[in-house]
Amino acid sequence: MDLKQYGKTIKMIRENLNISRKQLYDGVMVKSNAQRFEKGEQDSSFEKVSILLDRLELSFDEFIYIHHKYKEPERERFLHDFVNLKDTTNTTGIMDLHHKITRAGVADDTSLLGRLRIVLEAFELYNKDQHFENAKQLVEPIWKQLEQKDTWYYNDILIMANIYYVLEDEAVVTNITKMLKQIKKYAGYKNSVNLDTVILLNYCVYLSKRGRVLETEPYVQRALENAKKYKQTDYLIQAKMKLAELLWAQGKKTEATEIAEKMFMVLENLDRLELLKDFKQDWEKITSENRD
Repeated sequence: MDLKQYGKTIKMIRENLNISRKQLYDGVMVKSNAQRFEKGEQDSSFEKVSILLDRLELSFDEFIYIHHKYKEPERERFLHDFVNLKDTTNTTGIMDLHHKITRAGVADDTSLLGRLRIVLEAFELYNKDQHFENAKQLVEPIWKQLEQKDTWYYNDILIMANIYYVLEDEAVVTNITKMLKQIKKYAGYKNSVNLDTVILLNYCVYLSKRGRVLETEPYVQRALENAKKYKQTDYLIQAKMKLAELLWAQGKKTEATEIAEKMFMVLENLDRLELLKDFKQDWEKITSENRD
């Protein structure tokens, strides 16, 4: 974080708002330091920068966006694109983002972008062979890194939410408990509500793949409540399909079929053809395994 360069951006904003240097820096920096800071010749503490942004009535996120010439920083852009993939059937989006991160020259597998690249590679492997084993071998080193941490921050939870369900049973149980507990700290942060829903839906996938569909009920219900409350269309569709699978397993086949067919119609109208194809294939497997 180059705080020296922040001074130039703060100067531009200050002048655009017709705020004098004295008004902005009074009690924060002496005149000579403020002048050097705005020229990029002197840095400042993060605490002082925060005070200046409060006086300019700017959030830190908006300031960073302006500082990068009204663009998201590369890492934030990649994170944003990753969150917006929505599901692992978005093969085009997964491949595109994988190529972008690779072209960015990310070499360190322990960095955030390095771990994102590995997760995307695991998605591609799973989409290719529909088995968890090869994907698990790719992401296990990430799990080994994160299990050493007592506290997970947002990006840690984001990574784990997208890989934990391919791990061994003991690790999955440990992770679902830890993630759902720690994500509560981020109740008002960015896409944390989406992440909460992702954790729940992926646990449903984990249980379903192991023939434990009936155990998904509380997680399906919570995912549905989240998606409805926060108007998450993609996740609502996924939760509805998990509900259809649950109802089918409970013997409520007519109700299950009605829900599935409605979701197919919605996906077709939204032109979500890849996801529609994937859900239809899954539904065919589910309904053909135990037909009367």
